[in-house]
Amino acid sequence: MLARIRDRVRFVTLALPFVMLAVAACSSGSGGTADGLTVTDAWVRVTSADQPAGGYLVIVNASADADALTGVSSPAFGSVQLHETVTMSGEPGSSGSTMMGMHPVSEIPVPANGSVALEPGGYHLMLMQPTGAIAVGDTVELTLTLRNANPITVSATVKGT
Repeated sequence: MLARIRDRVRFVTLALPFVMLAVAACSSGSGGTADGLTVTDAWVRVTSADQPAGGYLVIVNASADADALTGVSSPAFGSVQLHETVTMSGEPGSSGSTMMGMHPVSEIPVPANGSVALEPGGYHLMLMQPTGAIAVGDTVELTLTLRNANPITVSATVKGT
């Protein structure tokens, strides 16, 4: 009985990367692949021309080696930063309220045989200094730089607030 359970666990562990790739391939969005990494569901949220846009996507890593997103560039923006949203407690002695804030990060880990979602309220991209008009329905190109894998270029759909 124990051997049968161990075999099932081993099968699930070995099959997981392939299942994740199949799910990623069926996802919406125009993605890209390099060195066992697949990027899907890329989109950009614009609020107004004078505010930075937010960028979101999913990176699936089907390889046995961890990687990290270290940068992003786009011809549609003069600058792109990696950010993380964090929850901060209020000052000691205050009413105990919490605040949401964000700060730049130097890289976003992509676990081996796992995935990372850049999404509102977590890791995300801050796209600043648009090089031209960007409207809802447009697509923008994003080129992801990773620590180990080759760069991946994807098309991100522009959405509104």
